[in-house]
Amino acid sequence: VEHRLFDKGPMFREWLLTKIVNGERASYSAPKFARMQERTRSQMLEDIVANLANHAETGQIPKPYRRGSWRPIGHMRPSSPLLDSVRDRFEDYDQLAKDFTRVFLNHEANIAVNGSLFDVIFLVGQSKQ
Repeated sequence: VEHRLFDKGPMFREWLLTKIVNGERASYSAPKFARMQERTRSQMLEDIVANLANHAETGQIPKPYRRGSWRPIGHMRPSSPLLDSVRDRFEDYDQLAKDFTRVFLNHEANIAVNGSLFDVIFLVGQSKQ
């Protein structure tokens, strides 16, 4: 049911979120936005891998990055409170590191669940039967 006027409340919130999600989904089907999304994801993954490699070699703590941008957090362009609250909920660096480790940790239980995500799997050391 489409309404032209909404009072502040759960119905308006649900309607607005539906519109936002539908708009986002529609934008991803457009070739230009799909390429931008793919480029952003690729760059983010490259940055994560480079930071983790640097951390493994030097012990230096990786710099946190915001999704959708190559800029470190301190160099972001201004944003809105709504966008910041949504980003902050999903971009906690520690949580990102935990998620990355959980998905890519190389042990048999994880390989059984997430094996389709790996191009190559290396099992190093003696396997315990």
